[in-house]
Amino acid sequence: MPAARQWAYKRRRKIMGFRIRKSISFGKGFRVNLGKSGITSVTFGKRGAPHITTGRRGTRFGTPVVPGTGISYETRLDKPKTRQSRKESRKSTATAHEPDAVAQTSVIPITLAEPGTGGNGNGGKSNGDGTVKTRKPFYKRWWFLVLAVLVVLTIIGSISAPSYDLPDTVGMNVAEAQQKLKGIGFTNVKVVGQTSDKTDIWKVKSQSPANGKQKASTAISLTVEKDLSKIPTLVKTGAKLTDVETLLAGYGYSAGDYSVKTDSGDNVSEQNDWSVVSVSNDDTPVITVHSEAADEAAKKKAEEEAARKAQEEADRKAAEEAARQQAEQQKQAEAEQQRQAEQQQQQAQQQQTQQQQQTQHQSTGTAHGGAFCSTEGARAQSDRSSNILTCKPASDGRLRWQK
Repeated sequence: MPAARQWAYKRRRKIMGFRIRKSISFGKGFRVNLGKSGITSVTFGKRGAPHITTGRRGTRFGTPVVPGTGISYETRLDKPKTRQSRKESRKSTATAHEPDAVAQTSVIPITLAEPGTGGNGNGGKSNGDGTVKTRKPFYKRWWFLVLAVLVVLTIIGSISAPSYDLPDTVGMNVAEAQQKLKGIGFTNVKVVGQTSDKTDIWKVKSQSPANGKQKASTAISLTVEKDLSKIPTLVKTGAKLTDVETLLAGYGYSAGDYSVKTDSGDNVSEQNDWSVVSVSNDDTPVITVHSEAADEAAKKKAEEEAARKAQEEADRKAAEEAARQQAEQQKQAEAEQQRQAEQQQQQAQQQQTQQQQQTQHQSTGTAHGGAFCSTEGARAQSDRSSNILTCKPASDGRLRWQK
């Protein structure tokens, strides 16, 4: 077997084995085909429709013959190599790898090029045996064809994409807004701010873009907020408060979206079984509840409060009575003290009067020695001599004028 055929046979044996091919879709009819060596080709067009595939082996156009069966027809868009060119290519390859052919070649002209030019001045690379492998121009390479086809399809898609009048959905229910936009033809609609899957309670707060003429592929962003006016429609009169809270939480409402108060004005306690009486439709809805247990508790609390006030009143009256009695006793004591003081004052005045009378009697009257007298201590001038007589008890115990 010639050396060239032996080399070709070994090369074919070397590349034999399993083949792996996988297609990755990136949407809008764009697929990347992978093989064992990496990306092999790129396909433009949806499955079951006309498509273009370009890669290392050239560019092909395919169209389905019988849709849904996988039977299709493909044709090459680029110019394939002729049989003669393929023979020359195999011949040059065999010659380059055949030792005898290399040995028979005496002189191989090689054009020296400047460093960095690849050896032939045209960007080619030397094979090491004197031959030069030329490179294709960039506009003939498969990656440039892929890029060109992608750019053309993008331009065609942007030009041919239909445009519609974008309505203003602010204030609408989010489900109605989505349905309306998709009904017109807008498919790229994104909802921002929704935290639950219950679309009934969400309404559109803002829209971007707002309105105007827009293409069908335009990304539309709907920022939503909770519609608190839905709470009165969800809460039923007579329902248990615990069930209502569970229901509203399931729709996505939190405790800050509404408030709860009792019909008596008291605080809502978890121990009582509260029932809904009414729901207001304010900016922040108010759920009014009632509980019989709360009524009993309030009644008991009122009775305890009344008993406490009665006891306080009794204690107050007792304290006032004690204070009154104490004031009366103090008043009586002060009156007794005043009476005693007046008696003492009267006695003092009487003693002073008696002393004055005695002094006056002593200064003007005379007495007979040994005669009886009535006021002890009184003094008088003796009628017989110049002696001063004093009224004092005698030996018989009776008062007599004595020296």
